[in-house]
Amino acid sequence: STYDVPLISPATPAMVRVNLGNGQYKETQHDVSEETVKLSLALSSFDSVVPRWLSVGHPAWGLRLNWVCSLLAVIILWGFGIWCIADGADGSVGKNFALAQSWVTQNFTWFYIGTLDVWCAMLLYLCFSRYGDLRLGKENERPRFGDFTWFALLFTSGVAAGLYYFAVAEPLYFYRQPASWKGYVGAYDYDVKKTALASDATRAQQAIFMAIYHWGFHGWVPYILVALMCSIVSFRWGMPMTIRSCFFPLIGNHAYGLVGDFIDALSIATTTFGVCTSLGLGVQQLAYGLQFLRDLQSECQPKFLCEAAGGTYDLNTYGTDSCVGRTSPAQTCALPYLKGAEEVKNTQYTIIWVLTAAATVSVLTGLNRGIVINAKVAFSLGMMVMMVVLLADNTPYLLNVMVQTTGYYLQYVLMVGFDCDAFQQLSFETSGNGVNLLWGSDPSNLLAKLTSAGVPPIAASVNCGDRPNPCGSGIILMSLITRGAAALMANGMGPAQAAAALALAELFPTSSGIPCGTISADFGVAGGDDAAMLAAATGKGYWEGGFPSHCPKTTLVDVPSWGQCYVHAYSCDATDLYFGDSSKSFMDWWTVFYWAWWITWAPFVGFFIAKISKGRTVRELIIGGLFAPTLFSIIWFSVFGGLAIKMERIAELALQERPDWNHAAVDCSEHYAGGIPITPNAKKLAAEGYYMLTCLSKDTQIYRVVEPYGLVSGFLQVALYIGAVIYFITSSDSGSYVDDLQSSSGLSEPPIPQKIFWCITEGAVATGLVATGVERALRAIAIVTGLPFAILLCHFVLSLWRALKKEMGDKDIMVSKRFNTQLLDIFEGFKPMVGSPVSVGRQARATLLGLLCPGIAIHASLKRMHPDAKTLGVPEAVIYGVVCQLLFMAWVVLMIVEVEVEFISAVAWTIYLFMVCLLTYCRSAMRLKYNVWGSMLDDMWACIVWYPFVCAQLQIQAETDGEGARLYFADVDEAITANLRAEEAKQAEHGKQYASA
Repeated sequence: STYDVPLISPATPAMVRVNLGNGQYKETQHDVSEETVKLSLALSSFDSVVPRWLSVGHPAWGLRLNWVCSLLAVIILWGFGIWCIADGADGSVGKNFALAQSWVTQNFTWFYIGTLDVWCAMLLYLCFSRYGDLRLGKENERPRFGDFTWFALLFTSGVAAGLYYFAVAEPLYFYRQPASWKGYVGAYDYDVKKTALASDATRAQQAIFMAIYHWGFHGWVPYILVALMCSIVSFRWGMPMTIRSCFFPLIGNHAYGLVGDFIDALSIATTTFGVCTSLGLGVQQLAYGLQFLRDLQSECQPKFLCEAAGGTYDLNTYGTDSCVGRTSPAQTCALPYLKGAEEVKNTQYTIIWVLTAAATVSVLTGLNRGIVINAKVAFSLGMMVMMVVLLADNTPYLLNVMVQTTGYYLQYVLMVGFDCDAFQQLSFETSGNGVNLLWGSDPSNLLAKLTSAGVPPIAASVNCGDRPNPCGSGIILMSLITRGAAALMANGMGPAQAAAALALAELFPTSSGIPCGTISADFGVAGGDDAAMLAAATGKGYWEGGFPSHCPKTTLVDVPSWGQCYVHAYSCDATDLYFGDSSKSFMDWWTVFYWAWWITWAPFVGFFIAKISKGRTVRELIIGGLFAPTLFSIIWFSVFGGLAIKMERIAELALQERPDWNHAAVDCSEHYAGGIPITPNAKKLAAEGYYMLTCLSKDTQIYRVVEPYGLVSGFLQVALYIGAVIYFITSSDSGSYVDDLQSSSGLSEPPIPQKIFWCITEGAVATGLVATGVERALRAIAIVTGLPFAILLCHFVLSLWRALKKEMGDKDIMVSKRFNTQLLDIFEGFKPMVGSPVSVGRQARATLLGLLCPGIAIHASLKRMHPDAKTLGVPEAVIYGVVCQLLFMAWVVLMIVEVEVEFISAVAWTIYLFMVCLLTYCRSAMRLKYNVWGSMLDDMWACIVWYPFVCAQLQIQAETDGEGARLYFADVDEAITANLRAEEAKQAEHGKQYASA
């Protein structure tokens, strides 16, 4: 046999011995056997037509899977991966997904924001209500893991290496960014205003708050929803732990039919895309981290390399090279596999597959060994680094930040949690084709009409209001230069730039001004002082007396006060100038991306949290899965974000680089080039471990922030890198583990080849995403794939509420019934396993009639409920039936007319909603008459999305007078009973075989 008799008493979680072949066994906490899986699939009549369970070869080395669900997922994942790799970075995949991302964000920001808030409210209610006492397992069962191990597993699977990637980068992003980014990013503006900003201090606090908002309470909500539902159906009802099982309270046996196969396939695909998004974003950090670790070696220090080449290392020089008098070619420690873009990409591929191999080993060793060990090590490393820097740096300051941030989060999380950037996103309407993707606001409408009318709205301008717009080419007035360096610096020039202007002014005191920035081609052609000035400055850097490479940085209206500007650095969005709005694209880049990213992780993290939370209560799971991670995020971002802001402020003061804090910008160009210090002061500052972090690559910022701690710094940097690697492995192996369980319909011990296959699939998809272009494709894939699963999660809430009411024995639902036909019967060929009161042909005809003649369903329903009701002598059933049919016909006709008559579709959809309201009224009234459990919101949603099936359901319910309607949880009770009997029979059989052996 494959499974032997339990080795411990039934009162504790069942331990069984699994036969691995060749006389080898292992003990495991076995929840779902192959018999249970096959029994669950047999609950659907679809399985009698298309048997889906595939069982080939030895239990440990063969195949045990639902081939329909697995095939669907494989087609999606491998098809996408191959498409991305074949298309390459310059192909259409990334562009198409970026376009799809913008479409989703512009049209569904309200949906992502609103649903997360509703889910938050529900979980808070469950936590502090009587439902919080419900145990996720048998009543006498206790947690499988201790608190530390449980939280380490929960946290590491839920955040992955993203916490390392964004620990410094995200707070710093919202606090300060290079002013040049305005021109680079174009329409995107990092000047975020979500809270009151009275000073740079409040901007710093907002920066840390925004990071915690994205990583705190809201983010964990999807995980806990899935974990609660999976725990109830698996640990209390004995069903296989799959996402399809979670829909059993809502759709009954259909959950194990074709609908369930689609749900599980979508869950596998969503899980893989979510994990690969994190892997793809973080693999950049790991790749460049290799060079960073190499540079930590003593033989790779700049001073050592300079002296080895016969030179003198001098920090008082300008430029990226500080080596003077080198007698031999410059030596370098640059890793050859990070030299160019192609080499970097190949290195990223290699890292992905090394991590995939490590994750495969971890999955094969099982949950209790490899995955647990990785989680503990990753969590402990992160805690250790955080505690060291907390104690090594300004501890009172960091503790102040923690306490202050906690209050700030509590004050603003509700307001920001509902913020949709509604008014900022209005700018899309005037952005033209390719940018405006709003439904009902095609560029051919508003923008084209205003343009044709001769009053086009301003889209962008070099006038950025109170925001400085750097001048790329201009002339500084001599009258300003003669006032000295202080006057120049007051107009936004750096010390070195001011010195260059003064040096040239001394050479040509009679000149009207000194050129700055990019010198025009005709400068000096006319001779005179201009020609002499050009000759004197040619070939010299600004620090040697040449032309200042940067002009004063002022607002457009202040340019005359210092000279003339011929070319400005960038154009500003007109809404910024006129209304002071932040960017219309913020949601696209940040909050909606985050919510979609968390949602794509929900299937596997929620599933995984459920797996490790057996024996805990609903309240324990919510507190441990929502409040504890949020508190940890407050501490984590307060430490690393606080240190990053502190370092940025110190560097700006030391380098006398005054930021435009009101717009979250600072000029990096004077002191840094490509993230490398180029002025003496910047180099000396770097030698002490301090940088303007804003001017460095985000992939190295977290390593630089721990650099001021002497010899300890190298240890911390290595620990951070190792921690990031292990976090990646932990999230990757958890994702593959869950994919494997889903594809095998919840089988607790799937065969080894399947585990390996899903690990490889994850690696292949991650490779495809990197091949397409990391940033562009990864953000897009998270948002696009998150939308359909977000819709599923909305139904999750309905299912969870029903399951909790059953477990608490609420009478209102326990004595209620379902309709005698179900909306999803079509996916069972109108032959559901529980039977139907009418023939297949009759139900099919009713569905077709519902599609074309919804008035018939209204007539039948009202006739059954109010047979004698009349208005002006005409039966009300006839009146409302005719009205419904007329509404339907008007809707169809007006949608066709939309081709010629603009905006008529708005009238058509309004009419459709009136028809929906009429159907909703009838369905609600029928529920009350026949004691069918539900709510008016359920009815309205069903009528909006499934109106033909609702019509068929109402017509048959009325014509059969509810004949054959079952109790609401009859399907559930029968499934639970069948599972228990099957397991008892299996245990008895194993007991006999064990005794005879």
